[in-house]
Amino acid sequence: MTRTALAVFVTATLTLFSPGSALASGLSSEGTPSSLPSLTPDVAIVPFAGDVFTPAQNGSLIAVDPSSTLLSAPLYSLEGNPLNLTWGQFSSATARSVALIGMHRGIEYTAVGIEMSGLIPNGVYSLFYRTFNPDSANPICPAVEPTVALTAAFPQFQKPDEDSFVASRSGKAFFLASVAGRLLDAAQFQIVVIYHFDGQVYGPVANFGESENCSSTYGIDAMRQFLIIQK
Repeated sequence: MTRTALAVFVTATLTLFSPGSALASGLSSEGTPSSLPSLTPDVAIVPFAGDVFTPAQNGSLIAVDPSSTLLSAPLYSLEGNPLNLTWGQFSSATARSVALIGMHRGIEYTAVGIEMSGLIPNGVYSLFYRTFNPDSANPICPAVEPTVALTAAFPQFQKPDEDSFVASRSGKAFFLASVAGRLLDAAQFQIVVIYHFDGQVYGPVANFGESENCSSTYGIDAMRQFLIIQK
């Protein structure tokens, strides 16, 4: 994360606290933080290939193989609809993120600031998280979906919904999330960046099929573009 983005993240995080709270009491008389919670930067950004497809020599669609698929290969959905993107364009998206554990009104939460670039211009996206040990499970579709919506710190201002956003014309975005609980205590903590090919978002679940009957439609209307390995 750039210093500017990190400053925005920290400033926004501080506004979560009312005067007299544990963190706000750490402000100097000039209103600047005298101490801050420990910040945990991301470990890695990993392109996700499992939800996009490219033509084989016989004309059938095959899943992208990052080790052999050409960067110039055109991408399609599982149903054969062109994404109007190449694997090189899709896999070039990246991010920088910082996470911390804080407390607000006696409740511990995990805040994450994410700066993204290389996204699909004006694309509709949502963010979900996954933890290992303990393992996360989606509260709506626990049998099929291990990820949970990563909700915005200020959901009343977030569009299209509290865990989604629209990338800028230049393919950039910044998202400030806040989720109850200590996600950084898990053995692994990952964030999934999901592109919505159909332009629709589904609140607490990641794709249309899960919103209907908890059957996944990844690769049809929702494509996981990359993973942020936060821990």
